[in-house]
Amino acid sequence: MCRHIFREDHTGAGFIGAGLVGFVAAVAAFGVLTLLFDSLRPPILRLIVALVHGVTKVAVPSEI
Repeated sequence: MCRHIFREDHTGAGFIGAGLVGFVAAVAAFGVLTLLFDSLRPPILRLIVALVHGVTKVAVPSEI
């Protein structure tokens, strides 16, 4: 692929942009999982949401 079409280099995002994108993604994921956990009544569905949260936390560890 031609790199000039997608402009994947020299965007200037750097560590600050990556941190902001990560923070927004974490807030969105936490909000969605919290909303699902609060709105679901059956315990089996709550268990599934809790397991998804646990698997994603293990699969994508954060050292920060």
